[in-house]
Amino acid sequence: MGTFRCPDCGTPSLEICRALRIPPDGWSDDLSLQAIACAACGMKGVAAYEETRHGRGESFHHRGLRLSEADHAALLDRLGRCTCRSWRAPGPCEAHDAYNRVQGHAWLGLQMFQGIGASFRMELISSLKR
Repeated sequence: MGTFRCPDCGTPSLEICRALRIPPDGWSDDLSLQAIACAACGMKGVAAYEETRHGRGESFHHRGLRLSEADHAALLDRLGRCTCRSWRAPGPCEAHDAYNRVQGHAWLGLQMFQGIGASFRMELISSLKR
C-alpha cells in the first residue's frame, strides 16, 4: 500500500481503503480494483491498477475516479463481501461477480462506474513495505 497525492486538495493524503485483486485478463498480469479516500479533504473514489509484464518489460496504469458518498459506501460494502480464498480462482463471490468483468480481452476497470468528472492519474508519494 502507499500514500498518493489527492487530485482535489493536492496533499499526500489519498489512501487505498480496500482492494480487490482481479484475475489476469488478456492484456494485464496484475489487476486490482481499489476504494480510495483522502483523509485531508474527504474526497472519495475508486481506482484501477493494471500491470503487465508482457514484451520488453513491465508497464502499469493506475487511474482513479471520484465517486459520490453513496457510490463509495456501496463500493466499500461490496468489496468487503469478498469470500474468495484465492483471487486467482475467484467465486462465486458477490464482489468478483460484480467487478471481474471483461469486454473482449480487457478488464473494464473504471468503465464500470458512474464517476464525478474525469479520471485522474494516481500519483504515488510514498510506499510502505508490509
